[in-house]
Amino acid sequence: PVRVTSALLRLPRWRTTLSERGVLALEGRDAKKLVHGLSTAHILELAPSDGATYTGFLNAQGRILCDGFLLAPEEERVLIDVEAATLPLLEQHLRRFKLRSKVNIADRSAELAVLSSAGSDSGVEESSAVRAGFVDPRLALLGRRAVVPRDQLSALAAQGTEAVPSALYNLTLALLGVPNGHAHTPSGESLPLESNLDLLHGVAFDKGCYLGQELTARTHFRGVVRKRLVPVVREDIAARARESPTHETADAFSHLPDAEARIARALPR
Repeated sequence: PVRVTSALLRLPRWRTTLSERGVLALEGRDAKKLVHGLSTAHILELAPSDGATYTGFLNAQGRILCDGFLLAPEEERVLIDVEAATLPLLEQHLRRFKLRSKVNIADRSAELAVLSSAGSDSGVEESSAVRAGFVDPRLALLGRRAVVPRDQLSALAAQGTEAVPSALYNLTLALLGVPNGHAHTPSGESLPLESNLDLLHGVAFDKGCYLGQELTARTHFRGVVRKRLVPVVREDIAARARESPTHETADAFSHLPDAEARIARALPR
């Protein structure tokens, strides 16, 4: 949880370093092929200019191990922006299926940081400090994201966006009903469609076989998803949100739809 202080609320643009995220790197001629066969998204044709794609990694029963973002900054290199708590599990999973694939797998979290930037006029812009920046492929309302060398983080200060706690980003995810790591999608328990991965552009239903595809595809083509992850708002906060006037000046939530922005402004300070 985060208390939306008056100082935070006044910021029309903001950025945060997501300390709870890690970066896994795969290097070698089979890097894309390995990830493609184990994830729910297309990656074989992913190029540096494409930004990133959101995806899920499933077990053989079609349940989520973890979700993440795939980037291909070079032809034979794939970066996976993944929750730090589940990075060891994902690394073990990839190594299990690596077999004779020509690929090296390494945790680069000590070298690379994950940033998010949002607001009414924001963005982690392309610069010498940005290794790979992209519009969040889940929802444009989530702003931009970047994987940045840690020794160049200070260069972002010149862009003018204010640094804020990552809890502000987490609040934005909650307001929009976007799952946030294993707290919302416990490894080995959650299904991708129940966790909204399809609504967030994280599942390609036109790709070939991948681990866990059978249950995911069958659920989709039958058109029956019995549960969905949705945000819940406390009654007293919802009442305050309904009564609050429309905000006329840009603030930390003015880029969100009116209902979500009102709820954020109604939270206790």
